[in-house]
Amino acid sequence: MSPINPSQSAQPSLSSYFPQLASAFANAVQPNSTDRICEAAGSVMQIDYGLINIPVVGSHNEITVHYHSTASDAQLLREILRPLQSIALQSNAAPLASLGIQRLQKRYLDGLQKDEEIKDALAMYVAPECTLITNVKECFSLEEKVRDFLASKEKKVLLLLGVAGSGKSTFNRYLARSLWEAYDKEANKSGQTPIPLFIRLSNLKDPNTNLISEYLKKEKFTEEQVAELKENYRFIFILDGYDEIKDRTRLFYVENELDEWQAKVIVTSRPEYLGDRYERQFHPKGQAYLLQTYQLAPFSDVTIEEYINKYKSSYPELERSVAEHGEILERSEVKELMRNPFLLKLALGELPALAERYKNSSQRITRLALYDQFVESWFARSQDRLSGIRLTDAEQKAFHFLNKAFIKHGTKFSKDLAIEMYQAGLVRVAYSEQLSYDESSAVAQDWRDKFLSESNEKIKLLRFNAPLICRDDQYEFIHKSIPDYLVARALWEEFDVREKIELTSWLNRLNIVNDPAILQFLAERVWQEPKLKNCLLSVVDQSKGEGGAQLERGAANAITILVRAGVPFTKVDLKGIRIPGANLSYGVFDSAQLQKADLTGVKLDKSWLRQANLSGAQMARVQFGEWPYLQEEGAVLSCAYSPDGGGLATGLESGKIGVYQTSNWEKIHTLIGHTAEVFGIAYNPKGNQLASSSEDETVRLWDVKMGSTLHILSFHAGWGAVLAYNPQGDQLVSGGFEDRVLLWDVKTGTELQTLIGHETTIFSVAYNLTGDQLASGSSDMTVRLWDVKTGTGLHILRGHEQMVMSLAYSPQGDQIVSCDDNGIVFLWDVKTGARLYTLDGNTDGIHRVMYSLQGDLWLVSGSVDGTVRPWDVKTGACLNTFSGHMGMLVSLAYSPIGDQLASGGGDATVRLWDAKMVAEPNAFGGHEDIVRSVVYLPQGDQLASCSLDNTVRLWDVKTGAELKTLIDYKTAILDIAYHPKGDQFALSSADSIVSLRDAKTGAELKAFSGHTGSVYSIAYSPQGDQLASCGEDGTVRLWDAKMGTELKVFSGHTGDVDKVAYSPQGDQLASCGKDGTVRLWDIKTGTELHILSRHTEDECVFSVAYSPKGDSLASCGEDKTIHLWDSKTGAENYTLIGHTNTIFSVAYSPKGDLLASGGFDTTVRLWEVETGECQRVIQDCSMVISLDWKEVLDGQYLAMGGIDKSVRQWKIKKEGGEYKETFCWSTGHDFLTVGGALIEGVKGLSEVNERLLKQRGAVQTQITSKSSSVSETLCEEEFI
Repeated sequence: MSPINPSQSAQPSLSSYFPQLASAFANAVQPNSTDRICEAAGSVMQIDYGLINIPVVGSHNEITVHYHSTASDAQLLREILRPLQSIALQSNAAPLASLGIQRLQKRYLDGLQKDEEIKDALAMYVAPECTLITNVKECFSLEEKVRDFLASKEKKVLLLLGVAGSGKSTFNRYLARSLWEAYDKEANKSGQTPIPLFIRLSNLKDPNTNLISEYLKKEKFTEEQVAELKENYRFIFILDGYDEIKDRTRLFYVENELDEWQAKVIVTSRPEYLGDRYERQFHPKGQAYLLQTYQLAPFSDVTIEEYINKYKSSYPELERSVAEHGEILERSEVKELMRNPFLLKLALGELPALAERYKNSSQRITRLALYDQFVESWFARSQDRLSGIRLTDAEQKAFHFLNKAFIKHGTKFSKDLAIEMYQAGLVRVAYSEQLSYDESSAVAQDWRDKFLSESNEKIKLLRFNAPLICRDDQYEFIHKSIPDYLVARALWEEFDVREKIELTSWLNRLNIVNDPAILQFLAERVWQEPKLKNCLLSVVDQSKGEGGAQLERGAANAITILVRAGVPFTKVDLKGIRIPGANLSYGVFDSAQLQKADLTGVKLDKSWLRQANLSGAQMARVQFGEWPYLQEEGAVLSCAYSPDGGGLATGLESGKIGVYQTSNWEKIHTLIGHTAEVFGIAYNPKGNQLASSSEDETVRLWDVKMGSTLHILSFHAGWGAVLAYNPQGDQLVSGGFEDRVLLWDVKTGTELQTLIGHETTIFSVAYNLTGDQLASGSSDMTVRLWDVKTGTGLHILRGHEQMVMSLAYSPQGDQIVSCDDNGIVFLWDVKTGARLYTLDGNTDGIHRVMYSLQGDLWLVSGSVDGTVRPWDVKTGACLNTFSGHMGMLVSLAYSPIGDQLASGGGDATVRLWDAKMVAEPNAFGGHEDIVRSVVYLPQGDQLASCSLDNTVRLWDVKTGAELKTLIDYKTAILDIAYHPKGDQFALSSADSIVSLRDAKTGAELKAFSGHTGSVYSIAYSPQGDQLASCGEDGTVRLWDAKMGTELKVFSGHTGDVDKVAYSPQGDQLASCGKDGTVRLWDIKTGTELHILSRHTEDECVFSVAYSPKGDSLASCGEDKTIHLWDSKTGAENYTLIGHTNTIFSVAYSPKGDLLASGGFDTTVRLWEVETGECQRVIQDCSMVISLDWKEVLDGQYLAMGGIDKSVRQWKIKKEGGEYKETFCWSTGHDFLTVGGALIEGVKGLSEVNERLLKQRGAVQTQITSKSSSVSETLCEEEFI
């Protein structure tokens, strides 16, 4: 969707939705009414825009604020606001004039004019765009979405998320100004028009306790006036800067009593500062559907151009600068930076300086470079200004001293202030005349003395010329990202003075482990400055030995920064380090030496600890983000937690039921009685009884304590799949593979009623809280509500387009949530049957939806790839991805309090996950979706990968560093192949196109059209003159690579063709596909030579590859086997068996002596071609989609890409007659890896965590590994 241009007359004005807004408020019932339909509200975050402050030179310091509105606004406002005047809430409402609203309005609008930074930001305002959390590709007008929200009768809170500098605060001020102007023009002052209140949360003393009343009292309103406003008037609260308040873990909406006001609420925040399951903080308890969430989108090219034009219009003297140095703005890395509004303004403001510094330079301009240049230019302009104005004698003397190094002094002052404010937890600092500063005094009365003193002229000059704003006698930096940058800079510049830290060093005094903004600045600095990496490594070393305990905070900060920057710790000596509380999640510690390290309270979620030595380490309170899995006899078809969370029951394919106590995960019973699969299982409300349903056409009731059968309930026909007890526990409902719902008396085991209405299988049933109503969901795509007493149908809820997999009543019982097989979630009104809310989850697989005991709504999905994904029902965002199952998921269950998630799979395991663990952002780049193909470039120094995220990326083979994103395509890229010369490559995609690209620039050279569906695979001929492709349309096509013409179409497959490969001689082509066959073709004649059909019929063959000599051929597929063929005769040589799940890829080594295979069982196997024997099994590979080899003097290297979005490289070498793999690097991973880790003598490790580690392959016998010091290993150029 194109960006919105405010100057376009077709674009509706912000006020054009006021009729709907009036209706939305008119339909809202008083807060205390139980029948009330609530509107949505949201959270707001503070981001200041302005850059031109006191230090600006020239005549353009006065800025005219332009209100961007359409020509029809005035008439629209009159038409819109008149209906509001006719809506009377209270006949005895006090006049607003007596309540001081006009004073409040005037104060706000005057403040916009007086504050130069805000004036500047509003003058440069361009209409922003937003996206859904689930789909960041599709953009919408934020103004339109806010209008829809304000007019909505269903939403009450709007949460607007955006990274630092994305324009949240500027939009908030623009919105508040527009609403005030509309109010001023048309309101009858009787209170019927909503009153907009813009509130900076960080300005309030305690923004978690009745903030609206606190704000109004601060604005001189009496308690009586506040009570009058709350009772009789409507509001739009625009709450700015949620991420800047101290306590962000409390129930913000509830504790501030926002529901007591007749108001819509908008809240903004940086997303990285929100905690786990933050949504509950922004809506009334148990009413998650009232919350709407959007995130600000990066600026598009059109929006950037519009902003630049406004910039030139506002500052005509700078237009020449843009004209002269426009080539800087055209650089690709600068274009990407400018998609952030604040960085765009930085780039424009510093354009001449950037042009001078980077003239004729290929060095990349980074985000840090912009901030560095901004701070330097700020104080350079301040210095020039002070040189040209008249100062007092005292000021002149102070300036004479400072002028020798003004930029240095000014930068230090700002860094020192930023870091002191950070330590104090302050976003702004108040001035007090009582503070005094005495330079001769050894002890300062207060840290603010050094910065706010009026008695020191040097301090005054530095303060008045720093990038600060003084509002209401409080100083703050002009933009939230400025102090983040300055704190990070202060930390890294400590190493300019000394290479090691001291006890008093800021790195050892502050705790930045959980501050993503500062960590990101520091991580970027690590990428740019190798010296900083080495210094941080030395800090980690300092925590060892005697005295190291005093530096443990600095070490925890240092190693967290390094992990955030993606620095691997492969084979590094970390013995005895002290890093309690560090965050090592997603860190790579392959074969690291961590003996006797203090890892107390360390986060190790999805960390890579393969073959690490943890012997003697202190591991109390470590967090792995999951629990040990439960091994069962067969597929786990159902699972359920007891009401108190103390038990878990599993229904198995064998007909048995496992019962566990969750305190230590010991099995306490195996219930035997069913003679077929157990598909349904449920606890009664007291937790002392268990019901199970089976394919043997019975429901059994069990005594949990004794493990004995109480009743056997027999079906008349069909068999049960789902069960639920009523709240009283005396009744049971069952549904299954027929079209009826059955009610049973638990005490007697007799059938009470049969509810008929559904047309097909019942997949979900649930009672309401009182037990008088029942809901059922079916594969007929409906939800039906029943009266339990009479058995009559109350409502049929239609709207789902797939089978209804799960449903639940809300804690209040007035709503039902249902979820279908596509992950679409509907919220329904129980009384009317009306649909209230829709979430399009766009997720495949099985789904469960439920309410927690606290009233929070949870959705979890399980996929055929064995992954489990909890979802934020309000935003649609995936919170995490849990990997571990070796096959399809069958059952899912949340614990009652929502802290744990259980998943049962076809691999005969129940896996237990930390449901509160939210995935860490990938700070060091990489693919954002499944990697479909990896290939070494012909030169061998780079590796290319393509992904469903629409990109092709290049990686450094030695270090694994991402070199560039070569292509960002319009659709998913499914395969990539390089020309033998390496000067071009081809890609195939989901849009049926084969595209030839320049290898250096990624520019398209040719596009081949002919396929009628997705193109799955492509391959160059050995000579590079031809290109073969295959795909969804069941054909193999041959192209002239130079001319782009189609040469031949090979037809014969009876389904999708998944892979195509040329023989090394170029005379033969092999293809394989969904029909379970491999076909060999003669290139010259186009005839089919052989059909190789030893794979299981109708099970897809996913990959085929020729040996380097071309005499043999390998194929693999869905039947878990690999076949080796004679390429000349088509005869089978070997069948290789060992994989336990689908095999997606096979690849011969360059010498042809080894064959690598990988697939869904998360292993890569190395086979000796001559004998067909498996030589090595490489674990910890995730689900592999693609493999490729390269050979160098010291061995062979194997690259792999797969489901976990990563690209990974291993070194394969034969030593002592055995093949061994050595981990080289990975671009990321999404699973915990501890295979071969030594845990002998670890201290404080909980029993549950110890069991987890042992299950994942950790050992308690001594291992040997060559190690080196931290600095020695990580200072090498190569990490291999």
